[in-house]
Amino acid sequence: MKIAIFLATIIFSVSSYSAELSYPKLFFSYSSLYDGVCSQAPGKTINTAWSQEAFAKTQEFESMWLAEAPAFMAKLFELFNKGFQRKEMTATLSVCPQSPSTSDPLILVVNTYLKSYMGDKPVQQGYQFADLVFHELLHTWVRENIPFPSPLYEKYKNEPPVVRNHLHLMAVQQYVYLKLGRKDLAEWIDHLYSKMPSPAYNRAWEIVTKIEGYQPFVDEFLKSSPAEL
Repeated sequence: MKIAIFLATIIFSVSSYSAELSYPKLFFSYSSLYDGVCSQAPGKTINTAWSQEAFAKTQEFESMWLAEAPAFMAKLFELFNKGFQRKEMTATLSVCPQSPSTSDPLILVVNTYLKSYMGDKPVQQGYQFADLVFHELLHTWVRENIPFPSPLYEKYKNEPPVVRNHLHLMAVQQYVYLKLGRKDLAEWIDHLYSKMPSPAYNRAWEIVTKIEGYQPFVDEFLKSSPAEL
């Protein structure tokens, strides 16, 4: 009887832990303040039309994310059984040119999704924006869910920080998309990371796809227990 109660307690605890996994609710907002400061830097001039379009499309950007987020996060939690500590975050939209998106604070540069910026070139699609958001959130998730420095992080200690900080992220991203059967997203990140003008991204993607493969990085998450985190 005691054994049955003990086992039931374990099952309930695991089920409760899984049920509690969640990802942050994002509040999308275009920041004229952020872009106003950013535009003061050399080469960062912002066209008013970009700002107006980004502001007008705020709800659309939120919808792009919500169209993909449940599937992304459900698969992430299914594969790793590890969630996010944060419950809410502001997703700041920016049109500051030649500026990076960042995870903390969460700033999403959306120029390539704007007709006013792209002109005759095609704007990027909704699933690509959702990938951008997922990428930035994974930075937070990785920091919260793996003990650093991990063996693989140490193995590449001579690589630049940008390379090292994307190894586990890119591996998890690829793993999730492949397990979802999302060929479009798997092909998109392969194109994006291998063709980006930043050599750090190219190098991180090379390590994840051609040198190590994604599985060793994934295994470092799977082998880490909650007690280690």
